[in-house]
Amino acid sequence: MNPPSPELRPSQVTLKTVLTVSFGVLAVVALPRTDLLREGPTELAAAIGHRLFGIAFAALRAAGRGGWYAIEPSHAIMPVVMDPSLTTRGVREQARSLLPGATVKRLVFWRYFLLWHKPLTTDAATPDPGPRTA
Repeated sequence: MNPPSPELRPSQVTLKTVLTVSFGVLAVVALPRTDLLREGPTELAAAIGHRLFGIAFAALRAAGRGGWYAIEPSHAIMPVVMDPSLTTRGVREQARSLLPGATVKRLVFWRYFLLWHKPLTTDAATPDPGPRTA
């Protein structure tokens, strides 16, 4: 197996926080590398949907009814990373080894969703009082 990808290596402080906080949850929405062989239909749906939404929003803006669809001034300075290193399948494999019980789902519009819940365990340092006697 490949070493963990930098995208999946959270900082030690963040990971420690998630692992030590009671009922910790780690949720990640990120961009996967394209995998046309395995995810072709999803990629096609995303490409078509992206164009349809773009046309609809442009038409609403042109008609003067799409003020809340307007491109914000901060649009040009938003970071864009178009070369992710892992496919959704790769993320799933890495998450399986790093975060047992994590789920990874492919979303439309070029995203995946990773969800991990901290396992509920009893504290091993606390001794079991054993059966109660009356």
